[in-house]
Amino acid sequence: MCLAAGFVGLLSIARWRGQPVVAPWAQCWRIALVALFTVSLQTICIMLALPLLSAGRVVIVLYTMPAWSVLLARVVLGEALTRRRLLGALLGLCGVLVLLVRDLPVLDQTTDDTRSGLLLMLGAAMVWAMGVVLQKRFPVNVPMTTYTAWMAFFGGIPIVLLAWVFERDTLLQLHGFTLWPVMGVLYNMLFVFVFGWWAWTKIVDVAPAPRPERVTLRGRFATLVPLLVDHADALYAPAHGAGREALWAYMGDGPYESADAF
Repeated sequence: MCLAAGFVGLLSIARWRGQPVVAPWAQCWRIALVALFTVSLQTICIMLALPLLSAGRVVIVLYTMPAWSVLLARVVLGEALTRRRLLGALLGLCGVLVLLVRDLPVLDQTTDDTRSGLLLMLGAAMVWAMGVVLQKRFPVNVPMTTYTAWMAFFGGIPIVLLAWVFERDTLLQLHGFTLWPVMGVLYNMLFVFVFGWWAWTKIVDVAPAPRPERVTLRGRFATLVPLLVDHADALYAPAHGAGREALWAYMGDGPYESADAF
C-alpha cells in the first residue's frame, strides 16, 4: 500500500506540475538498478530485522550509511578517499559504536536472532549506500518527482512478489483494522513514501559532486600529472600542423596559429 501510494501520489504531483510522467525507456534500467538497492533490498533487510532488534538499534545501525557511501564512492565513482573523508567515516562509525557500547554486555549473551538482526541492518545500510552511489553513477534525465515515482514502482515489484510467496496466508487474513495502525499506515503513505522519498532523492541529486583533486597518478607504464602551463610547448606540436585539423573538428576553439596563442 505504501509503495503504491508513493507511485501514484508522486506521478499525480508530476502531472499536476505539468511534468512528464513516463521515464524514457532507454533509461528505465538505471532507475530499476538504483531502486533495487535503495528500495527493494534496503526495505527487505529492514523488515526482516525489525522483529529481531529494538527500534533504537535498528536506527543506529542503519545510519552508518554515510560511512559506507564514502568507501563505496571510492570504488564505484573513483572519488578520492581524502584524509578528511576517511576521518569522517571513521568518526561516524566510532560514534555508532559509542551509542551501542552500553549494549555490549548484552551483546555477549545475544541470541542468533539478535546477531542476524544486526547483520541484516548492516546489510540495509550498505545497500542504501550503494543505491546513493549508483544514483550518482547513472544519472537519469527526468524530473525528480517522476524519477522517485518510478523508483517506488520498480523497487516495489520484488517486495510484493516476496510478500505474496512467503506471507500469502497472512495477507489474505487481513480484514480487521484499528485506529492507530491505520493512522501509522496513512502517515507512511503520505509523508514517508511521497514527500520523504521525493525530498531524499532530490537531496542526493542536487548535492554537488566533489571537484577532482590535482594529484599525480603513477601507473606501471605511465604517469598522469595535473595539466600545467609548462606543458603547452610539448602539447602544441602534436596537435597542430598539416593533417591535424581534424583533431579540432568538434572543439569549441582552435587550432591556434602559434604556441603563444595556444
